[in-house]
Amino acid sequence: MSILKKLPGPVLIFIGAICLSFGGSIVKSFEGVANAYAIQAGREVRVIVDPEKISDEEATLLAKEIAKRLDKEIDFPAQIKITVIRETRHIEYAKS
Repeated sequence: MSILKKLPGPVLIFIGAICLSFGGSIVKSFEGVANAYAIQAGREVRVIVDPEKISDEEATLLAKEIAKRLDKEIDFPAQIKITVIRETRHIEYAKS
């Protein structure tokens, strides 16, 4: 039995946040990733991508690849939600 299963919930959340902070460098190593944030005590990673480098389809694949790589390289006690955000903004001004 893993020692992690014996630890109380708040300690597991703290450990998850620590692991995820190290995982930030893993997430940022993917092509097209502009920034990454660990939120909700390390239970979620939000990944901001460059919309000129990553398409909508690639964003879906990127989320899966990040999840696989975090599973492979980091031992964490809980589930981590990966959210990839690809945003474009088009702004125009009307003047009278």
